[in-house]
Amino acid sequence: DRRRALFHGHSYTANSLACAAALASLDLLEDPFTHNQIQHINQQHQQFKTRITQHPKLADCRITGTIMAIEIATAEQSSYFNHLRDFMYNFCIEQGVLLRPLGNIVYIIPPYCINPQQLERVYEVILLMMEEMVRWWCGDVSMWWYGDVVKWWGGEMVRWWNGEVVSNHKSS
Repeated sequence: DRRRALFHGHSYTANSLACAAALASLDLLEDPFTHNQIQHINQQHQQFKTRITQHPKLADCRITGTIMAIEIATAEQSSYFNHLRDFMYNFCIEQGVLLRPLGNIVYIIPPYCINPQQLERVYEVILLMMEEMVRWWCGDVSMWWYGDVVKWWGGEMVRWWNGEVVSNHKSS
């Protein structure tokens, strides 16, 4: 009976291209170079964690293998829906680093082929972002999220209050 057939079976079984990609991925994962890279990334994460441990905007920092989660201190509840997400995402993009913050938590999940200089650049941008938060919001995020709007456009931070620009800041 054709009505009982799984018409999307090709999506789930024996796709030769998907099998070849999976085998190539396993070869890369089993390569000793990859294992060394994983260790180096983890060590570099641990060193950065030590550098930022006392930062006033750090609420928590967690590392599991090559994944680092940096929770930014905020007056709001820590969650995927925290309003810091847009600022952090746009700030990092302006600095040439693509990160995916979820709420007030920034996740660093580098590819195993990243070199130490590239990963250090990611850390520099995160630290710069945290310094901008300290400089502009004095540690109390709630003072600007509940009355005014902050946007990061083209390297310029613009702050409005009741429809009027009250401060501009150009990044260097």
